[in-house]
Amino acid sequence: MKKMILAMMIAAPMIAKPIGFEMCDGTYCAGMNKSSFMVPKTATLFTCGLAALGATLTECQALAAGRTYYITTIVVGTTTTTSGDWAIQQGTGANCETGTAVVFPAAPATTSSRFKAPISSNPVAVIVLAHPIAVTAANAICVIGTGTNTININISGYYL
Repeated sequence: MKKMILAMMIAAPMIAKPIGFEMCDGTYCAGMNKSSFMVPKTATLFTCGLAALGATLTECQALAAGRTYYITTIVVGTTTTTSGDWAIQQGTGANCETGTAVVFPAAPATTSSRFKAPISSNPVAVIVLAHPIAVTAANAICVIGTGTNTININISGYYL
């Protein structure tokens, strides 16, 4: 019994930290509790979603004074058998109506730029960004689709 306890004590430091626990170096954290990205330890996670979104710019994540949002993951698909267009934009006012600017896709940077969402019979598109996209401080995150091929979208990330 003593040999078994001794063996466990020697092996314990070699066991990796279980998935789902934070791994922090004092400033940054990674792991299931803070997303799969290195994020500042003081960051707060957010997620927002819109269903059956049409051609109207619609707020997904509300603005907050002094808060900067960082988008890390986008999950999107259409609700029809035809691909739907979509874009993430930022701004202030109701549904980003003031100071509207493109967030994703970023090039070319016009508010008419769009991506295509997969049709409803296909798997949704999951976009995991290697480098989080920062939204201008004190701006909301909004999404626009098309009128005929509506989309469902979830956006995840963190804010400071």
